[in-house]
Amino acid sequence: MDLPATTLIIPAFNEADRLAPGFDRLNTAVEEGRIDFTNLVVLYVDDGSSDKTAETARELIRQLPHADVVEHAANVGKGGAVRTGVAVTTTPTLAFVDADFAIDPRQLPSLLTALDETPVAIGSRAVAGHINYGSSVRTMAGRSFNRIIRLLTNIDARDTQCGFKAIRSAHAKILFHFTTITGFAFDVELLTRAQQLNWGVSEVPVSWQDIKGSHVRVGQDSLNMLRELARARKASSIPELWALHDIVVSNNETFRAALESSGRAHFPIIKSSEGKFTVLATLLDAQQARSDLESLRATLGGSISSYSPESLANVSPGQIMLASELEATD
Repeated sequence: MDLPATTLIIPAFNEADRLAPGFDRLNTAVEEGRIDFTNLVVLYVDDGSSDKTAETARELIRQLPHADVVEHAANVGKGGAVRTGVAVTTTPTLAFVDADFAIDPRQLPSLLTALDETPVAIGSRAVAGHINYGSSVRTMAGRSFNRIIRLLTNIDARDTQCGFKAIRSAHAKILFHFTTITGFAFDVELLTRAQQLNWGVSEVPVSWQDIKGSHVRVGQDSLNMLRELARARKASSIPELWALHDIVVSNNETFRAALESSGRAHFPIIKSSEGKFTVLATLLDAQQARSDLESLRATLGGSISSYSPESLANVSPGQIMLASELEATD
């Protein structure tokens, strides 16, 4: 049986009462033939909820062919919850969406199709040039926040905070490795890193409805996000990325099998034009990363050193992938 192509990450915090209506919207897209559950991993990440979010999620996915629930012991923020989902993803592509599915899930195929052109695709509710939140106060606050973000970061996207985004999984792991924000502002830092790495970002128009019960407070949360961004800008450095370079193997299948047997098929890899491989130990601290790479080096050879964002910026996005994508490269 073919493995799923996409993981759908759904971060949730105290959303027990809103999960079922959101899942119904997803199921409608499946019933209409827009989404195929056999080709999709549904992954709920419970971000330290105090209600029955995890229990409810497990009941909703009980009959699905590919699904799981991951739980945080304590609340770390939406960005941290998505990061956890990204870390465990092994499918070639991933997407993340808010638990209420306020963005019509029938638009997921359009978002994923955009990944054929760029490593990152983001939903945009600003189809009319701005976002209408249904009230003048919320609309003005949201519009002002986006203006400030564009001034601070030079990001061209009109809707950085849309909760509907898709990324090639290998690229997502790298982006999240280089980010530090775990709250709502993680999207902005993510897009900033993509821009620094010279990775294209596609904007895909999506429809959105304001669903009651959201924990988002446009005014207060906008201020909190600006504080998060200010702290991130003041940080002296970004997390160090360790890599195993100059790996020479007889064929792609041998290399893929070595990664899978070691339990590290989720690591991003880079295939050079000369046929050599580099393995990136993303989303790990330096000590654990070096330890994992030492284990791989015993099998694959190569040399271990840090890998800078500047070096990655010179790598074609098409050279970056997961082991599950290797078979199609020859």
